[in-house]
Amino acid sequence: MNQATQQEKTRRRALIIVAIALALIAGAILVLAMTDSSPPATPRVTDETRSPSPRRNPPPRDLVARMQDAVTLEGVLQHLETFQRIADNNGGNRYTATSGHERSVAYVARVLRNAGYEVHFDRFDVTVYAENAPSVLQRRAPSRAAFEPGGDFTTFNFSPSGSVNGRVTPVAVDLGSVNSLGGCDSNAFSGFPNGDVALVQAGPCTLTEQVVNAQDAGASAALVLLTPEIADTSRGVPRPSLASSDVDVPALAVSAELGSRLARGEVRVHLEVDGDIAERTTRNVIAEQPGRTGDVLMVGAHLDSVADGPGINDNGSGTASILELAVALAGAETTEAVRFAFWSAEELGLVGSDHYVSKLSDADRNRITAYLNFDMVASPNYMRLVYGDNPVSIENPAAIKNLFVDYFAERDLDTELVNLSGRSDHGPFERAGIPVGGLFTGAEMIKDRAAARSFGGVPGAPADPCYHLACDDLDNVNVESLDQMSDAIAFAVATLATSDDL
Repeated sequence: MNQATQQEKTRRRALIIVAIALALIAGAILVLAMTDSSPPATPRVTDETRSPSPRRNPPPRDLVARMQDAVTLEGVLQHLETFQRIADNNGGNRYTATSGHERSVAYVARVLRNAGYEVHFDRFDVTVYAENAPSVLQRRAPSRAAFEPGGDFTTFNFSPSGSVNGRVTPVAVDLGSVNSLGGCDSNAFSGFPNGDVALVQAGPCTLTEQVVNAQDAGASAALVLLTPEIADTSRGVPRPSLASSDVDVPALAVSAELGSRLARGEVRVHLEVDGDIAERTTRNVIAEQPGRTGDVLMVGAHLDSVADGPGINDNGSGTASILELAVALAGAETTEAVRFAFWSAEELGLVGSDHYVSKLSDADRNRITAYLNFDMVASPNYMRLVYGDNPVSIENPAAIKNLFVDYFAERDLDTELVNLSGRSDHGPFERAGIPVGGLFTGAEMIKDRAAARSFGGVPGAPADPCYHLACDDLDNVNVESLDQMSDAIAFAVATLATSDDL
């Protein structure tokens, strides 16, 4: 299909989607007029954020309603319980290229096959990091103390191995300043004692840049203090990743509380890191429900967890939601084919989705009318976040966004727009010029008072305090959010897949 044809398809799809929005809103106003004189709740998305909504004929409503009825909270939770059991029996995680991930792949494939799908595996190689033994961080002077891996500190993914004894030299550590450049300013390392252990405060640059600055100044190891603005470390220290092969000193991330202790006085520490970097093979899971046309709506969620936990919200929640929808949709008649993708290696840098998109031919890429991504839809302190406008969409980037916004508005549920800057699996599709959309309930970001008024929950606390930690288990799931989001996912996918005049 040539570019002009793709543009016309996208333009027609935009007209179709926004007309459904008008029909939904009109119906809600009519019901309110008949039953209640009070106005509907005002969503935080305003008219200024929306695109014009021409009228059109809605898609078949029977399938949309059936999908919402069929995708039950109980069904989604059963999948999450299975993912938790898999993690419990495989080292506590479902990390890429581990037994926990492979058993998750096998489970998803079995559920899809039992529903009648033909399942395909998209295999690729990925670089993974594994600790051979838990890292060690101890204070040797002025008094002795041992610190807890995971709770007080964590090892950077891809940290070089090493055993180091040395004095801690703080560099630009100022917990009272939110504007501190931390270890981002290489000039701050002027006069750094060669061989000391650098303690730097996370700043506006990447954590990798700070480690490199410390190494270049002659540090034997780097400790990066994660400020509350960077990460909530009250339940543990999330594991960051080094994004450069130029690092050759051990690197640990430490909590704000521990970092402030190590920054006071003459402190000497002992640290050990023992990890391996290896090439492994992993696989995405792909299954497709055929449609009447050659067009394809893609729906995806990442199946892998981080190495430090079972990943039940991140991203068992998105995976379970679309898996239950796939079961419900099996055998239904749709205009477009619906292709479900369960990605591997998202936590290693969107490797699985990027591999998939990079292998698409021009013809196959042009058949994909949209990609919907669902990553973390059950955060404990949740917000209803809708992916914002896609800047590379050809005609009307707001169409998918408006579909979600209007769905929630019709139910008097507030939403906010979010720009994830391609940090989940929609990123490769977005960069390939494919319209994208999705839902998200928040990760490490702090909920402000305005968001707490709109969504409830706790202001001043992160949306998910267990983000990338061992406590991201079944107890970390907000079932109210999961119920709302799984219904919205079913509505949007069924609506887009059954639209006429595509």
